[in-house]
Amino acid sequence: MIRTAFYRDVFESLSRRILIPIQINQLEADLQELGSLLEKAERKRVQEVLKQEQKKVEKELAVKRQQKEQQARREAEPSASSKATYTVKITNYGMVPLRSAASVNVCKS
Repeated sequence: MIRTAFYRDVFESLSRRILIPIQINQLEADLQELGSLLEKAERKRVQEVLKQEQKKVEKELAVKRQQKEQQARREAEPSASSKATYTVKITNYGMVPLRSAASVNVCKS
């Protein structure tokens, strides 16, 4: 169970590191294409639709850039678990008693 959660976390981290930049590139390309289509559009209704879509893409692009910045900050800061190290001095040693050979029952057939 622990191993599965670990692998899932690693996979999600890697996919975020890879997917977010790809998504940003795709959104930037979409935005450029929408801009060129908007310049070519002659009808008012088509222009309005393209402007609405352009605003949606700009918002989504802003969200993805913010996610990328947050991810970079998280990776730059060391986690709290890696900061804390402890040294423990052992002062009391104990012995666990072993079972004596007399307490073992052996049956012969």
